[in-house]
Amino acid sequence: MKKAPLYNIGKIALLLMALLLLTACPEKKPTKPDVVIDTGTIAGRVLGDERAALEGVTVSVGTNSTLTDSEGQFILPGVEVGSHVLVNFAKEGYIGNQKNAVVSKGRTSYLENSLRTPITRTFASTIGSELKEGVNTITIPADAFVKPDGSSFIGNVLAEYRFYDPTRLVDLNAFPGTYSGI
Repeated sequence: MKKAPLYNIGKIALLLMALLLLTACPEKKPTKPDVVIDTGTIAGRVLGDERAALEGVTVSVGTNSTLTDSEGQFILPGVEVGSHVLVNFAKEGYIGNQKNAVVSKGRTSYLENSLRTPITRTFASTIGSELKEGVNTITIPADAFVKPDGSSFIGNVLAEYRFYDPTRLVDLNAFPGTYSGI
């Protein structure tokens, strides 16, 4: 039997090494382009009781938020474009609310909103109470509150309430919507 020449063994080893390197190279994966989200800005003003500027209101859309300044004004950039973007308004000690905004790419939408302080009343659950604001009345009868097990709740009840009257300018901005007609 004839022995293989030494140079043939070297060629075979080189060929095997090249095949090993080619199969070990990672496959080139195509890169995905960055997703571009069209955004706009929401700006506006928040008023409190009797239309006074309200500072420190948190204005948010999703996880994007800002605070109103001393004049009740805010600017919220980077809001995703949409025709019914839900804007949340909240401040400790006030009744929060929401408004819808139309956000267009590269544009600023303006919103004006009102937050009001609640009217509070504490009363005994066994007595009940009448809660009044202007001509509006809520009657809560005695023993109206029950525990999850169905038994009567006995103790003090703290009620917070506020009526918004759409005929009063001071209340009008608290309602969602644009109030526009055809």
